[in-house]
Parts: sequence; C-alpha cells; structure tokens
Amino acid sequence: MKPLCMIGLVVVTCSPLAADPPWIGFQTEPMPAESSLNLTAANIDAPPTDDPFDKGSWTFQTYGSTTFGDDDKGFLHSAHIGFGYYFRDNLSINVEGVGGTVDAKKDDDGGFGGLDVLFRWHFYRHGDFSIFLDAGAGLQEATTNFPSDSHHDFRPQAGVGATWRITHDFMFIGGAKYLHVSNANTSDINAGLDAMEVYLGVMMPF
Repeated sequence: MKPLCMIGLVVVTCSPLAADPPWIGFQTEPMPAESSLNLTAANIDAPPTDDPFDKGSWTFQTYGSTTFGDDDKGFLHSAHIGFGYYFRDNLSINVEGVGGTVDAKKDDDGGFGGLDVLFRWHFYRHGDFSIFLDAGAGLQEATTNFPSDSHHDFRPQAGVGATWRITHDFMFIGGAKYLHVSNANTSDINAGLDAMEVYLGVMMPF
C-alpha cells in the first residue's frame, strides 16, 4: 500500500488543480502617504484655469462715460454698474444701471437714471486681450426735458470695445458706441440725441 500512496501523493501534487492561481504571489505597492499629500497640496496650490468668458461665467462691471458729437443739444455724463452672464462662450447678456448728469445747451440741466440691456460678443481673443461688439437698448427718466420735450426716453446703442485682463479676477474695459436718446414719438416733439459715447472702467469675473 505504501507505493500506491506515494504515487497518489505525486499525482495530487503535480495536478493542475493543486497549482497556485496566477495571482498568488502578486503584490501591489501601496502609495506612500507623502506622495498622496503632495498631490493634494499640488491641487490646492494650482492656479485656477477657468476662462472668464466661458459659458456659465458671470462678470461684474462698472465704468464711466461721456457723450460728444451732438453739441447743439448737450452732453450726458454717466456712471454704469451691472452684471453679465455668458450663456454661450464669448457671448453674454448684461443688465446695467445707468445714472448721471445732463449738460443741456437749450434746456435746463438736470440728472437722469435708467437701465440698459446689452449683448456683448468677444469675437477676438489673444492672451489676456479681447475685442468685442455690443448692442442693446434701455430706458431713462430725467429731471429735465432733454433732449426734447419729455422726461422719459429710450436708449438704443451699439459699439465696439476691448478688455485687458490684469489678474485672474480683474480686467479693464473700455470702448465707444453710438447712442441715440429719444422718446420714440411718445410726445409731441421727438428731437433725439445722436451722439458718440466713450467709456472706461473695470470688469471682475466671479
């Protein structure tokens, strides 16, 4: 019986069923704790790479402006403040409050306030610099009947401008636009203002 037992032992030992699975003996090296901490620190310290004009971005902008070109009627000196939302890459809708003073030539001087809605398209981008077109319209109410015989007026406008990004959260904005101010024939006289408006200010993405 001993020879048979030895033969059976050899068969069992050499059988493929007794062989170790191929994964036995394979070991993975755990990542050192120091490497994990370094990766985490690198992610925290990495500068943000988001584009301020990408879809879904918001901006805050404020700037000052003045008009020229229709000197017979007078000038508007304005301050603007508002927000922009980019519903497509490089294309935003902006809602801006506007207020300032009326420097009238034929009528009494006064003040005004209103609201503009503008679309802005950054059609040219190079590094931190962009050139855009913008257009829109607004409403204003003045304390004087400028530029005709009504205190309320409409403000269609269109122009070109540029931005220059100084830091991640700060850039300059400036440009020039055609501005028309009139009551759109809602009063007896509709002597509108047709002027060029120039402006300069700052824009802050957030």
